Amino acid sequence: MLTMKVKLLSPHAVMPTKAHPEDAGIDLYAAARQHLYPRLCNKIPLDIAVEIPDGYCLVMKCRSSLAHLFTVEAGVIDAGYRGPLAVMMRLHGSLNGEPFLIQKGEKIAQALLLPVPPLNIIQVNELSSTVRGQGGFGSTGK
Repeated sequence: MLTMKVKLLSPHAVMPTKAHPEDAGIDLYAAARQHLYPRLCNKIPLDIAVEIPDGYCLVMKCRSSLAHLFTVEAGVIDAGYRGPLAVMMRLHGSLNGEPFLIQKGEKIAQALLLPVPPLNIIQVNELSSTVRGQGGFGSTGK
């Protein structure tokens, strides 16, 4: 079993959790009470730092129960990073254009620990062909 070390950086930090052992996501908690403003990218501090196992990264994702309200942005944390974590959340909108209140200690996002295989990046003059070829956005139909 892998181990990820977590350092709490303030008395307001909440240790990440997993609701069930088989869950993919690691629950993340807000370290401060904060208003989120519509259509802006809001930085929510977690007041934790982590030691991600070599060969892995953390990917920040939205909680399914909040996906109708928020998008989690800018979410790849590399194994070598040891600084404080935060979640970048974009509030899609609100009733009356009012900010949305996140409470200190509230579960706001989740993180996935994903393997990062070794990768050799090389420059070539040609790429191999496929059935799809250069078909991009919308090329597979409606």
